[in-house]
Amino acid sequence: MMRCVFSTQRIWKAKSWLSAFQTVAELWSWAEENDWGTTLRAGLEIFLQKFLVIPYDPELAQTWARLTTHCKRIGRRLEAGDAWIAASAVHYKLVLLTHDLDQVSLFSRLENYLLLLALLTHQGD
Repeated sequence: MMRCVFSTQRIWKAKSWLSAFQTVAELWSWAEENDWGTTLRAGLEIFLQKFLVIPYDPELAQTWARLTTHCKRIGRRLEAGDAWIAASAVHYKLVLLTHDLDQVSLFSRLENYLLLLALLTHQGD
């Protein structure tokens, strides 16, 4: 099964790819929605083992609440799942990788939040 990270010290020492717990949930949801069989699910499990998973904790929940409230106040909707991923990056001061231009636009305008963004692009887009 996947490993979970419970301390920031372990995160910084890991020098590994990190994933928010929400991202893992979304990947498994994708497998469910597309009726993946045993082979594809096993491949997903192997892929996910490369990541340290940032788990839920009360401080992360408070960051999520501040972030979503701020977005509402500036008139921008942020889906709950996206907010968990962004809150994980904000809480642990991590770079957030995304291919969603709308998120880049939103996050670049968030005041009082340190959120480093890296926009992922695909050739031919």
